[in-house]
Amino acid sequence: MLINDLIEKLALSEKWHARQIYVQGCHRILKDHSIKSDQFSKELLPSIITLSIDKTPNVRISVAKLLSQELLHSDYFTGSQNPHHDDLMNAETKLKADVDSDVRYFANLPTEKLEQVSV
Repeated sequence: MLINDLIEKLALSEKWHARQIYVQGCHRILKDHSIKSDQFSKELLPSIITLSIDKTPNVRISVAKLLSQELLHSDYFTGSQNPHHDDLMNAETKLKADVDSDVRYFANLPTEKLEQVSV
């Protein structure tokens, strides 16, 4: 129920800052290992993938950070057991070639430098 409320009120919001907060919250959930990877993949990852093509660059920057700092360093998310593996890899490719230079920067930034940049 709580996850559905988060998606409805934040991920699907018309306000870009609410969508950005959603991505940042998902980042914290992963970083803190608050839920299992398979539950995250099933319930939260689809909206993250959708937000990877959001019209607002700040939202896409947050998605790029989430992918680069957490998701793409996980055997689960980059492996075939993730039901959204192909969509996740496509989102990564699109972010790395994004029209916005800041989105591209964070999507292509090496891990060592990402750790120095706040979420």
